[in-house]
Amino acid sequence: MPERPSRREFLAALTAGSAITVSGCASVVDTVGGSESEKPTESERTSVPNTSESAARSTETQTATDTPQATETEAGWSIDDVTISEPSVSLSPVTLPEEQTAYPTMGDDEETLTLYGSWKCPYTREFVLSQLPDLVDEFVRPGDVSVRFRAVAYRGREPFLGADAPRSTRAGLAVWETDPESFWTYFTYVFANQPQERYQWGQPELLTRFASAAGVSSPSKIRQAATSESAYSERVERTLTSANENEIWTVPRVVYDGDVTAPTLDAESTREQFETAADE
Repeated sequence: MPERPSRREFLAALTAGSAITVSGCASVVDTVGGSESEKPTESERTSVPNTSESAARSTETQTATDTPQATETEAGWSIDDVTISEPSVSLSPVTLPEEQTAYPTMGDDEETLTLYGSWKCPYTREFVLSQLPDLVDEFVRPGDVSVRFRAVAYRGREPFLGADAPRSTRAGLAVWETDPESFWTYFTYVFANQPQERYQWGQPELLTRFASAAGVSSPSKIRQAATSESAYSERVERTLTSANENEIWTVPRVVYDGDVTAPTLDAESTREQFETAADE
């Protein structure tokens, strides 16, 4: 079983604005202590806060507004400082499902592996940039399996890895909904240029810049989704329910046929999942 960080290590990470374990990114409730009693309750695990609850809970959470979004997210750091460079890896072009799916999917095979991750998680970034391209080349491009991405936006009633995580999740779903052929390019652009998770960088302005750099059509629709807390709320909640059912407390995790692996901790087990799916 993966070793959890000590309370001292966790508090140091929390001071830096992060919640990271040795095998991936976890929420605060799943990181401290580690006992079963500290895991969120059934209602907490699957509840997406509504707009009024979210606004009352935190002044940091930005709601839909006609006022331009502030770009300053932490003293001495701004999203204006982010330079977007072309990724060194590519997941495009790749075959897309013949029919539109609710969540981003590559490949058109019924054997589907699901990647649970977070746009803000550096461990998800590590998997996306160092392992996923080879798996796509070996298993997805030949038509043997499909891969679906589901971004975890909340844990219980709290945003997962920062108040800007839900905005990043909504922006990604908007890219998939409006321009699926550009999604996997957008996907690699965001992870290749991902700022540190302690910064609240998932602002509508930067997310729109990512979309523009990736060639996404109608970047304004991405901004609208990022700023609207009601956008894609049902899909976000279904992902929380699914993650709960698979007992996923840390990301990234890959799920196939009820089997869950941690790719940044045990890459071989994840590869075996792909091989099993390809053999079906």
